[in-house]
Amino acid sequence: VAHAGDDRIIESPTGKEVLVTLDGTGSYDPDGDTLSYTWSGPFGEINGITPEVLLPLGEHVITLAVTDGEFTDSDTVTISIIIPSETVNVIIKLIDSHGNGIEGGIGAYKLMYETIWQEAGITDNQGEIHIALVPDKYKFSMEYSGVVNTKTQDIRENTVVVFTTTKVEVKLVDSSGNGIEGGIVHYHRDTWENIGTTGPDGSTYIELLPGHYKFSMEYLEVFNIKNQDIREDNRVIFTTTK
Repeated sequence: VAHAGDDRIIESPTGKEVLVTLDGTGSYDPDGDTLSYTWSGPFGEINGITPEVLLPLGEHVITLAVTDGEFTDSDTVTISIIIPSETVNVIIKLIDSHGNGIEGGIGAYKLMYETIWQEAGITDNQGEIHIALVPDKYKFSMEYSGVVNTKTQDIRENTVVVFTTTKVEVKLVDSSGNGIEGGIVHYHRDTWENIGTTGPDGSTYIELLPGHYKFSMEYLEVFNIKNQDIREDNRVIFTTTK
């Protein structure tokens, strides 16, 4: 027995094609035999129980045919892609631990029932991305310094989505706990990036999205490396040996 799912109306925030997941999970064989699934529509033909297809604006009647190799049954579903009647201006923000905007963060979003992320843009010198979206519940992501953080938010309740970095202290100390000046510090995600040189108190600082990083300390031409999750501890300590 074929079941192509319930009819749906899907809004396209951009007025372009929408990636839609078809749903044949309600189909079954009375004898428990394995079924094969073939969908046909404006996209041509595609196989699978829950395939993804791109649908343009308009009303689309899609047919699902299921077969156990001996008997075949079919069902249709109507999926309409429409331009939303209203949108709201959403601000996606990347700020540091002091509330200052950070430029260069890469934002993305998707509706909760979608699987494909859509690009939102890159944060400006105020740390903001402005985008018009249909009021709904979304998942947002922010990539910065090689780490991605995600957040779920209903923009019907709050149109400002905020991602905040953590102030990380990287410190070089001697065996007595005294700070050492002149240590060269890097961190690594995709590549090694320079943080700076430790000051008189042995510390240097950087703002990073919460996540797992690799840190290195160079002192007197020797490197030490440490892996640390700054969500658990934002102080990265390197200690010399006497």
